Formats: sequence, C-alpha cells, structure tokens
Amino acid sequence: MSVALWQSRTAEVAGTSAAAPSATENEWAGACLARATGRLHRDVASFTTSLSAWKRLDAGLEHAYTLRLLPDRSASRVNSDGRG
Repeated sequence: MSVALWQSRTAEVAGTSAAAPSATENEWAGACLARATGRLHRDVASFTTSLSAWKRLDAGLEHAYTLRLLPDRSASRVNSDGRG
C-alpha cells in the first residue's frame, strides 16, 4: 500500500470517528455516518443501518443512493420517486 493511500485511509477513519458524537444527536448525521462507514469498510450491516434511518426520515433519494452502494443491488433500477 502506498504511503499516500495509507494516509488517505487513516484520515477517512479519523473522520468517521470524529463524527460519531453527532450521529447520536442527529438521525440524519447518523445515517450519513453509517453509510460512510459502510463505504469505508465495505460493511453491509452499516449500509443496512443507514437504509433504515433514511426510510424513517422519509429521505427517498438518500435511501436510493445507499441501495446502489450495496454489492448485490448496484445494478438495480430506482423508481422515479427515488425509492428502490
């Protein structure tokens, strides 16, 4: 792994850790953080957490975007209302 890539990954991890307190106070922030964690670690459970939050928040576009990040759903179509 190159030094630049390692530094970039370290900064990403530090960024998600620093955002954790906001995630407990704000559901939107929590959904964003869960999605970021899912992308960083390729963690389906984090994507699922994010999807649940977007659904509760009635955030159709964010929900649809997150669905497309799932490995088994990346090729799925999204309805015109933004709900997968």
